[in-house]
Parts: sequence; structure tokens; C-alpha cells
Amino acid sequence: MKKIIILLILSLFMVTGCSYNEVESKMISVKDVNDIVENFENEENTFIIDVRELNEYEEGHIINSINIPLSIIGSISDIPEINKDSKIIVYCRSGNRSKSAQARLNSMGYTNVYDMGGILDWPYTVYKDSDVEG
Repeated sequence: MKKIIILLILSLFMVTGCSYNEVESKMISVKDVNDIVENFENEENTFIIDVRELNEYEEGHIINSINIPLSIIGSISDIPEINKDSKIIVYCRSGNRSKSAQARLNSMGYTNVYDMGGILDWPYTVYKDSDVEG
């Protein structure tokens, strides 16, 4: 009987420990991101981060997004221009790197990080830097 009680207590600690340490994965739809993009001047303290490599970003990206490759997010301790409580939306090509970026940003202390998934799911206009500048 003692062994059963000890096992139940250990199981309880393991379950609550896992759920306590895990950060909830927040998703955001492409439609919601497009709404933010269309009203970006009213979106104070919101950042859209493309976590693909620079050459992928230059091929086409969401307007007003900034490029911070996943490889860089993994090697820095914070992003000086972005407050820890800013709304951050991450995306990549298909959704794999954005999920990793979200986890890394959460572990760095950013508390309001949303995963949009991949630009492959983006039915709206994509821009090249030359489109935005010209």
C-alpha cells in the first residue's frame, strides 16, 4: 500500500511539474495577422517576425515584418528593440521553424508570442524589399 501511495504522489508531481513548466503554444490565424497588417499603424508594440533565412525573406515576405532568422534567435539572449511583453507574431515557410522560434522566444522571457505557421498558408500579397521601398 505504501508503494502505491508513493507512486501516486510521484506521478502527481511529475504531471503538475510538466504542465507548470510548459508554456502554452499560442496560434494566430493568417486572417488575424492580415487584419493586423492592414491596421499596422494602430498596432502599437506589435512585431511580425519572419524566422526564415535572409535569402528566403528577400524572395517574399509579409509587409511590415522583420527578418530574424531562427539561427540567430537561438544564439542571442534577447532582442533589444522588442520588450518582453510586446505582441510578437512569428512565421516561417511551412510552420516548423516558427514553432521552434516561439518556444525559444518564450524561454527567453517573451510572454506574448504567437505562431502564425508558414507563409505557404498566406493567401495575401507577399512583398520583396524592392516592392516596399519603391
